[in-house]
Amino acid sequence: SSIPAPVPSPIVTPAPGLPIVGTPLLRSAQHGAAVVGSLDVSADGAGGRLEVDLLARGTAIAKAGAAAVLVGRLIRGSVAAGKVSFAVKLNAKARSVLKRHRSLKLTVKITLTPKGGRATSVTRVVVVR
Repeated sequence: SSIPAPVPSPIVTPAPGLPIVGTPLLRSAQHGAAVVGSLDVSADGAGGRLEVDLLARGTAIAKAGAAAVLVGRLIRGSVAAGKVSFAVKLNAKARSVLKRHRSLKLTVKITLTPKGGRATSVTRVVVVR
């Protein structure tokens, strides 16, 4: 009787880890005309694209019918592994609303897209005074 040859097991490459380690540091109460924060980028996320969007409700910016209005954006084409800090300035319309009402509630959407990987997004709500 012959012994069957062992069948090689298929090579399985592990799924890459998340590009963001933990949660971003972002104070819920911000002061001034910019939103400041930081996040830890993992080795898997190094070299990836960082995008931070500031969104306000359309009614807060006087755009009737608009669900959310972009009031600030920061894009970095490539980020290194480790702690990455960011500061996103408000646009003129948002600064005007902030000056008039003394506070503005924003949604901060942080998206990190590693090279050749899927984007990871984190959303937080902050109040700028």
